[in-house]
Amino acid sequence: MKDWLKEKRLKFGYTREEISRLAEISVSYYGEIERGEKIPSWKVAKRISNILDFDMILFFY
Repeated sequence: MKDWLKEKRLKFGYTREEISRLAEISVSYYGEIERGEKIPSWKVAKRISNILDFDMILFFY
């Protein structure tokens, strides 16, 4: 589970819907990433990390 991702999102005050819209992905896909069920592509990881201001490499540890 990617608790750190949910914490980052909440810290910035975003909903899952807002992040998915900004990252140009579906809400369900973002939810799967946040729950740790899917690993995003490099392109999607970069978009999300830019929105939430963290190093995208965190997705791949």
